[in-house]
Amino acid sequence: MIPLKIAQLSRVFIALLLTACANDNNEISADVRADLQKLANSVNTFSINGTSASAATSRSKSTSLARSIDNTEQESGSDEFGTYTIDIEYFAADATTPITPAESSTLDSYVIKITSQFRNDQYESNASQNSTIENIENERIPNYTSTGTGSVNYYNDNLLLTADSIFTKVNAQDGFYLRYEMSFLDHKYSFTLEATLDIDVILEAEDETIMLAITSKIYDVDGKHVGYFILNEDESVVIKDNAGKVIQSAG
Repeated sequence: MIPLKIAQLSRVFIALLLTACANDNNEISADVRADLQKLANSVNTFSINGTSASAATSRSKSTSLARSIDNTEQESGSDEFGTYTIDIEYFAADATTPITPAESSTLDSYVIKITSQFRNDQYESNASQNSTIENIENERIPNYTSTGTGSVNYYNDNLLLTADSIFTKVNAQDGFYLRYEMSFLDHKYSFTLEATLDIDVILEAEDETIMLAITSKIYDVDGKHVGYFILNEDESVVIKDNAGKVIQSAG
C-alpha cells in the first residue's frame, strides 16, 4: 500500500497537471481573438527561404538586372510575384576588409552581408543578414552560419510581422538548424519557428528548395499561450487559437 502522504502528493501533482492543461486551453479573450484574426487575415503564406519557392523558380524567367561593383553584387527585377532587390557584399573573414566575389572562392573563410527587399500588392518584406562561409576541404558541405533580422509589412490590416532574430546554421557534423524569433502588433505577441534537418536530406535535395513544416505556439507579452502559427510544407500558413480551432481568414 502506498503511504498516505505519498498518495496525497500524487493526487496534488495530478491535480496541478490537469489544472495546467486546462489553463492552456482556457478561452482567449475577444481582444486576443481579434488580434489573431488580424494575423490570419494577413499572413496567408510565409517563406523561411526569403522568397517563396515558386517565386525562386520563376525568377529565372523574370525581368532582372545583375551587376557587380567592387565587393558588391546587385540584382533587381520583377516577376509575376512582385519586384525585388538583393545586394550582397563580400568581405574577408574579419568582416571588414572588402573582397571581390571572385576572391571569396580562393579563401578558407569569408563573410557576406545580404540585404533584400521584396514588394507586391499584398506586402513588403525586408531582411538583413550576415553570413560566414568556411570552405573546409574534405567536407561534404561548407560550414555556413547566418544571423540577421527582417520584417514583413502586410497592407491588409497594416500588420507588421517582425523577425527579431534570424539564425541559421549548416555544417557536415550538425546538419541544418533554423530559428526565427518572430513578433507582431508591436511585440504584443511572439512565436518561434524552429527546425532541424539531417545533412543527408540537404545533400539529397541538391539545388532544390527544401520545404519545412513547423508548428509554433503563439504567446502574449505575459507568456500566456494564446494560439498556434502553423507553417505547412507548401508555405501556406494556418492560425489556430489555443484550443486548436482554426481562425479562418477574412482577408
